[in-house]
Amino acid sequence: MDEVELLAAALALETAGLRDAVRGRLAGREDGGYGVRVLDSFAADPDVWGERLADLLTGSGAVADDELLAAARTVLGAAAHGQGRRAEAGLPSCCSVMPLWLRG
Repeated sequence: MDEVELLAAALALETAGLRDAVRGRLAGREDGGYGVRVLDSFAADPDVWGERLADLLTGSGAVADDELLAAARTVLGAAAHGQGRRAEAGLPSCCSVMPLWLRG
């Protein structure tokens, strides 16, 4: 999983803290708020907006931001830790919420 996939997968899990941090990075761009709109649209429909978000994450430098990447790893690690409990309870795994373009 590369940095773009890491961030997108963590964002797909609806984590407010990470989403706010990425929003802050995208809001600083001179694109008339396009990046923030794509981030918000990704939350509603990751399969449609995922590739545009990936381009923005790369272009904004988010994929090279060690703090964002560490936060994304923490989010995915917590989700992976909870998968065993979800499976025992008959609930879907975190992979079921990942956008289709990330599942390959």
